[in-house]
Amino acid sequence: MGLSNARIHRFPTLLNTRFYSASRPVGWLTLVCSLLFASADTFAQTTYYIASTGSDTNTGQSSDVPFQTLNKINSLTLKAGDAILFRRGDTFTGTLTIRQAGSPTQPIRVDAYGTGQPPRITGALPLTDWTQVGTNRWQAPCPSCGSRVTALFRDDGQLPLGRFPNPNDSNKGYLTIQSHSGKTQLTSQQPLTTNWTGAEAVVRPVQWILDRAIITGQNGNTLSLTNNTNYNLADGWGYFIQNHPATLDQNGEWYYDPNAKTIQLYATEKPASGAVTATAFDEALLITANYVTVQNIHLIQARKTNLRATNATGLTLTGLRVSNGGEDGVYVEGSGSNVLIQDVQLDNVNNNGITTGPYQNVTIRRSTVRAVGVQAGRGRSGDGQSVGILSSGSGGLLLEDNVLDSLGFNGICFVNNALIQRNIISNFCLTKSDGGGIYVWNGNKLAMSNNRILSNIVYGGTGAAAGTPGGAYSGANGIYLDDCTYNIDVKANTVFGCAGLGIFLHATNNTTVSGNTSIDNGEGQFKISHNNGGCPARSNTVQSNLFVSKTATQLVAAYESLSDDLASYGTFNKNTYARPFDDLVKIRAVKGVNGSIIGNDLTLGEWQTQSGQDLASTNSPITYRNYTVTRLGATRLNQTFDTNNGDWSSWGPNNNTQVVQDRSGKLDGNCLRVGFTGSSGQRDSFLYAFVNVGTVTKGKQYLLRFDAIGSGAGQKIPFFLRQRDGGYRDLSSRKMVWIGADRQHYEMAFTATDNEPTALLVTQLAENGQTVWFDNVSINEVDLSVASPSDSIYLAYNPTTRDSLIQLNNLYRNGGRSSATTLQTNSPSVQSTSQTVQVSPFSSVVLMRSSTPMTGQGPVDLSLRMCTRTRMVRLGSQQTIQITLRNEDRTPLTGRVQWSCRLPANLTLVAAPGMTYQDGLLTGSAYYLDAGSDTTFTITVSPKQPGCYRVAAQISYSPLPDPDSSPNSGTADGEDDTAVIDSRTDEEISTLFESPNPSQLPLPAVVSNQPAPNSSYTDLSVATSIDKTAAALGDIVSLSLTVANTGGSASGPVQLRYQLPAGLQLVDGQNWTNAGATLTTSLSNLPTGSQQTVWFRARVIQTGTWITNAEVFSCQTPDIDSTPANGYTNGEDDQTQLSLRVF
Repeated sequence: MGLSNARIHRFPTLLNTRFYSASRPVGWLTLVCSLLFASADTFAQTTYYIASTGSDTNTGQSSDVPFQTLNKINSLTLKAGDAILFRRGDTFTGTLTIRQAGSPTQPIRVDAYGTGQPPRITGALPLTDWTQVGTNRWQAPCPSCGSRVTALFRDDGQLPLGRFPNPNDSNKGYLTIQSHSGKTQLTSQQPLTTNWTGAEAVVRPVQWILDRAIITGQNGNTLSLTNNTNYNLADGWGYFIQNHPATLDQNGEWYYDPNAKTIQLYATEKPASGAVTATAFDEALLITANYVTVQNIHLIQARKTNLRATNATGLTLTGLRVSNGGEDGVYVEGSGSNVLIQDVQLDNVNNNGITTGPYQNVTIRRSTVRAVGVQAGRGRSGDGQSVGILSSGSGGLLLEDNVLDSLGFNGICFVNNALIQRNIISNFCLTKSDGGGIYVWNGNKLAMSNNRILSNIVYGGTGAAAGTPGGAYSGANGIYLDDCTYNIDVKANTVFGCAGLGIFLHATNNTTVSGNTSIDNGEGQFKISHNNGGCPARSNTVQSNLFVSKTATQLVAAYESLSDDLASYGTFNKNTYARPFDDLVKIRAVKGVNGSIIGNDLTLGEWQTQSGQDLASTNSPITYRNYTVTRLGATRLNQTFDTNNGDWSSWGPNNNTQVVQDRSGKLDGNCLRVGFTGSSGQRDSFLYAFVNVGTVTKGKQYLLRFDAIGSGAGQKIPFFLRQRDGGYRDLSSRKMVWIGADRQHYEMAFTATDNEPTALLVTQLAENGQTVWFDNVSINEVDLSVASPSDSIYLAYNPTTRDSLIQLNNLYRNGGRSSATTLQTNSPSVQSTSQTVQVSPFSSVVLMRSSTPMTGQGPVDLSLRMCTRTRMVRLGSQQTIQITLRNEDRTPLTGRVQWSCRLPANLTLVAAPGMTYQDGLLTGSAYYLDAGSDTTFTITVSPKQPGCYRVAAQISYSPLPDPDSSPNSGTADGEDDTAVIDSRTDEEISTLFESPNPSQLPLPAVVSNQPAPNSSYTDLSVATSIDKTAAALGDIVSLSLTVANTGGSASGPVQLRYQLPAGLQLVDGQNWTNAGATLTTSLSNLPTGSQQTVWFRARVIQTGTWITNAEVFSCQTPDIDSTPANGYTNGEDDQTQLSLRVF
């Protein structure tokens, strides 16, 4: 939201009305009357039953003789304690009305009886008598539909109201207002060729409003409107047209003619009679009395409100299903007290989910509210619409353990004296913007106290850009305290993945924000700002929060004002401001000074210095590069400044700049000094230092590397590519670094945004008395792979009421070695292992993949592999070989890693882009390998002599040790930092050409995997063979089984078992017996060191691939490393398998 964005109220009238009560003395007459009524309640308890197969002439006081209709129930005079029970599985049409009151101890109860699905009360009527009125157009009468129909349903799903343009057209179905007059006339930017008189225009005058206005006249592209709203139209904003027969062009779209009482439906087939229903009753359930309990009922398809209660003290709603509402789901209006809404499942309503007026002591818990107001133009006009839960009570509101998902506008709206805890709010602001998952507004400056927003999980605010001018902010904020709110505690919440801000304090006072986690929210993680002077932000406390931006484009925090009063905003401290992929300039500070708005994006250190705040706050504990270099290409710049200043130039507005060769030894010998010749005495003086880098190409990537050191306290300095001539446009984004008094090496990548034949590398310095020195400046063409923040930053959150053990993926674990850093968390008890993290209920923890600096870093596991598309090559032709260098570890590696390959004799190198080849040695290097990433080098070779060619490569240098390999130790040791590939020419060959291996270290002796002989044990092993591994149907194959004893004792009698597959049939054999497919034979004894072979023959009887299995079935002497008769797939050496393919 911009600094000058005006704010006005967001709630309908009921939210801005205050109610007062006066105390009255209770006399003896009042007491007597109360006793009389209590006595009457005790004896008035009747249960009424209603079923679709009942009869209204029945007594209704037994399930055997139930009533049938709602009209009969509505005619009863109910007493306190009476119950109305609807039979499960039945559907009742119309409105159930409860007019008589119960008592605090004996409420009127509406419930279900029997078994099956909850009984349904529907406010819709089935449509019949469909007639065709045009191509794919069908019409049905609806004489009971009244002046409007708010929804049509088929198969319990809502059908779309006809609309022009369609939602899937350009700009998501919005037209544009070119000009307007107040709120009653608009001229369309797009031509209107249809006469839309009588239709409805849905207009979007501001971010948070969708108004519905009847089109009363049309003159060309100008529409006259009846528009009962508080908002004037706005040029450049959007509108669309609905509820007109000319809008019907997609399957399921409908239109209602209130004059003819007919409905038109666009459908490719005639609708079945009664299959489509239309809202015809304003309510499915209407309560106008105190002390009523409703439970286990399904309320559906009402025209206005599925359940409406008026002035209903002591209302209890539990276990309800409320769905498919034409407008509102549950609306508790008027005033009263002690309302409980619990375990309600509400979904698919067009306006608000649950709304309560200015009641005292309202509790809404364990309820699910989904798909509320998600169809633009189907809700009501004005403020406070398309909200999940909206309550205007100020006498005690408890919202806890609810789930709200898929909401057109705000998730939860409250006014005062509210406890909002352990709710999950997701996917909001789908049709309107400038709202929040949890939202409160106090622009009318009512008293506020005792408001707590605790341990909620809020995510996925989307923001609706359609119908807004370009550049309008998304306004889908997680927790949004708007206009003059105060006395609110916001603690231990988790907010993530919203398009807008995570936590937004808009002109708040005396508000505490602590222990929250706000991460990966598109426009920023936290913001506090003015509201054009209406309510200056004052005396807020923001501390111990975790603000994490996952991408470099997300702001971390913003402090904004129209006045020079940021110091009065409150106290800010002990926060973590983290943006791991660009952790330098991330905090926006803006203020008004002498009528001008000044400010900048700052480092945490600059913010601390300027504000005196956040002195104990911290940056990200870990930082990452947002790219990996996959190929290092041509060098565009390589400067060490040994002989001159490298043709660098400078410019400044005050003619006091210099960029010269420096011979003082600040860096490596001579270097480049950039600074000022003297003070200009001018405010905001600066210089550009630049050098020509030649042609850059749009979309190509360039890597800048240099060493630098500065004087003084240090400063942030941008680098970017720019046009040399013409408009001096930037040709890349600006990359910011901090250069201070300690020498550092810097690396950054640019992507060119345009083609330019004479591009410049530019840096900019402020005139602040500091000088900067540069050395070893290089620019290379490169190929980059962009890092995914999700591979490095992980939010583990627990949306349940129990401790949760969350399994981590491989990026956050590495055996027993810690591979993740845990940031500050709002979880009171986090327990981490190398593979899991335990998180407390409704809390979270942020894990960041470890990225230890090179100094003191542990081993990094590197591997090498080679592959080719063809292993047979014609003599003299070319073969492509790919060599892939991979970081198998969970830790990034920074620094040069080199592999080398000595080509075999008679194998000629044709091409090796980006590599070095000299004296038969080919080398390639990578300079950064992210965790789990790889880079591939491609070479082209050509054989000059017939033969087999064995090419071997190895990692020859790494800056860090490898836990399972030794660089440059030779290519024959089997380590995973070596790779070998074989290929051959297509001629008859007799010669093998191999890569030389001069650096091979001596290999250790082969160690047997067999146990040492023991005089108490035998050690039998089994091997099988076959005379052919591919056979034709009907062939006879010969199989043999060899048993060897390498143990310390003779075996004694041994029995063998051979399992034939279905494709083989025994023909004959040596001492074999068979029982079906199982063959057995016995050996009398195998002395130590001996072996015996037995054979048999089998006929092939089926095609396919067949596996034979054999094992030692019994042995008199125990086997030292095997167990007889325990199967064929356990890997022991007393069993064996063999494969035969039959064609």
